[in-house]
Amino acid sequence: MSAQIDSDLQEETVAVFMDLPNIDGARLREGGGDPSIRFNYIQLLEYIRRPRVVGGPQRDIVLNKGFTRFNAEQGTNVRLWLGRFGIDVDLVEPKPPQQRMVRDDYNGRSSNGPDENRVDMAMQNAVWLYVVNCLRAGVKIGTIVLITGDGDFTPLVRDLRTLRIRVEVYGPRGGTAESLRSNASLF
Repeated sequence: MSAQIDSDLQEETVAVFMDLPNIDGARLREGGGDPSIRFNYIQLLEYIRRPRVVGGPQRDIVLNKGFTRFNAEQGTNVRLWLGRFGIDVDLVEPKPPQQRMVRDDYNGRSSNGPDENRVDMAMQNAVWLYVVNCLRAGVKIGTIVLITGDGDFTPLVRDLRTLRIRVEVYGPRGGTAESLRSNASLF
């Protein structure tokens, strides 16, 4: 049994999925709202690549995707900037303006309705697409890393764990949902 585990560790691959609005919100909260403070993506990716066991091999990031809302002014800049770190950014289109604001009479608040979670849904779909493609190709899945603190990802983490897929969650210290922390293989 331990020979199989050792073999698995030597071949470990990691697929990284980043909730960029969640990362940016945490950066602003923890930085006191100062927009000049930058998130250190290089340090985070180096940490993710580190061996899981002492003396083990460095982990191989086979997929590195970030998801954010489409912004015509900043979209290209975000892609170019994060592309320097090997992060492929998907820009999620918003709903048309006439469909955005929804009044919730139950709690008296206005929200973007389903549009508010479009980035989350795109990221979750990409994770499932990755899993299905790996299964179809007969490729070992390895570890899935979610970089978010959003509790909306808890059902995804539970489902992946049910399939015996290792899921690591990296999120802000004080801003990650307890349900997400407690269901991850590693937080």
